[in-house]
Amino acid sequence: MKKETSTVSGDQPPSLAPTPAPSALAEICERANRAFIDKRYEEALELYRIAADQGDIYSQVDLGRMLEKGLGVAKNEAEAARWYRNAAELGSTYGQVDLGRMLEKGLGIPRDEAEAFRWYRKAAEQGNSYGQVDLGRMYAKGLGVEKNEVEAVRWYRKAAELGSVFGQVDLGRMYAKGLGVEKNEAEAVKWYRKAAEQGNSYGQVDLGRMLEKGVGVEKNEAEAVMWYRKAAEQGSAYGQVDLGRMLAKGLGVEKNEAEAEMWYRKAAEQGNMYGQVDLGRMLAKGLGVAKNEAEAAQWFRKAAELGNTYGQVDLGRVLEKGLGVAKNEVEAVSWYRRAAEQGNMYGQANLGRMLANGLGVNKNEAEAASWYLKAAVQGNAYAQANLGRMLEKGLGVAKNAVEAVRWYRIAAEQGNSYGQANLGRMLEKGMGVEKNIAEAISWYKKAAEQGFAEASKWLAKLISS
Repeated sequence: MKKETSTVSGDQPPSLAPTPAPSALAEICERANRAFIDKRYEEALELYRIAADQGDIYSQVDLGRMLEKGLGVAKNEAEAARWYRNAAELGSTYGQVDLGRMLEKGLGIPRDEAEAFRWYRKAAEQGNSYGQVDLGRMYAKGLGVEKNEVEAVRWYRKAAELGSVFGQVDLGRMYAKGLGVEKNEAEAVKWYRKAAEQGNSYGQVDLGRMLEKGVGVEKNEAEAVMWYRKAAEQGSAYGQVDLGRMLAKGLGVEKNEAEAEMWYRKAAEQGNMYGQVDLGRMLAKGLGVAKNEAEAAQWFRKAAELGNTYGQVDLGRVLEKGLGVAKNEVEAVSWYRRAAEQGNMYGQANLGRMLANGLGVNKNEAEAASWYLKAAVQGNAYAQANLGRMLEKGLGVAKNAVEAVRWYRIAAEQGNSYGQANLGRMLEKGMGVEKNIAEAISWYKKAAEQGFAEASKWLAKLISS
């Protein structure tokens, strides 16, 4: 049986022209392949069309792909879909996969996830690893079929065992998360490594992260850096961000902020919102690059507009303070709110502060206390300390000294100087807690050591009394 291959990564019914002799058709296909490899796309397109018209399913797929991508001809997804369908109906597994993809995405043909699922299954059951991966993905996400993570794992495994790097990565992720299979991080590492060693950038990044954190494998930051670099050099934006982070922090590699900035920029310029935020922060602080608050603000805005909550918080901050951009507290509140509503605790804490102080928005202590609470329960020490103040004074919330002490203490234990000083004050005065001068002194000292001036005054006064 002839092994099915395809030169380009398409469909229209064949013509009724006479079928050339097998040797002549084979020569046409070979000429088409050589022309495509040499990037003589118009010639390749003409030859693929001749062979496709004579019923050659491999040429039908290749012709479809050229039409889909606009190689040697104006882009025509509808005609591409017709050629994919013809090849698919003649049994081409590549045609079946490509037709499934067009149906799933609605490219040149009405979107139909259920029909896409059926074509992926046809290809998968014939042993096509791309079809198996796509079928697994449809099961995993419940696209065109009822969600079934166990079935997803089964098809990912078939593809992975055939050597598909995509199947290996997806199978690894199912093991890492315990989806459709018992969680097994070591098994996840095994499959990530197989993909990584074949040069797959997704496997390289995922393997790097497991090595960096010591999950399912002995922690090895240096090896993590090696895999991040391999992915980054292939153009993986995620690899570039992760490599930049390791370089910026000196994890597994000598600290190099200039190189970190370079990799962040590469990712940012690809539209990666994480790279945009990290690049913005390097520019805002002048780390590895000349300080440039205006450019930093531009990158924060790009990330913010893509929905990145950290970019939204950072954009809000520069707008609030007028760093590299015209000061605009009203717009700052808008970005803090967007981040807050997505659950970002920094956005919640900052929104609470703006509301509590009436900055860029009408003062609303009740709403401020609500946002402080949301951030506080997520562990934000600033919000915890400020929630304590709202509770102590009854600002926007019922006065409750005992609860105030609790939140001051939680913030204090995280090292927040405001929480430490106020906890000391509550202990000194016996407010909401049993009076304890010795412990009050201890907390005052901690806050004073961090430069909290009020704590120094309170401490001096207490000691002298």
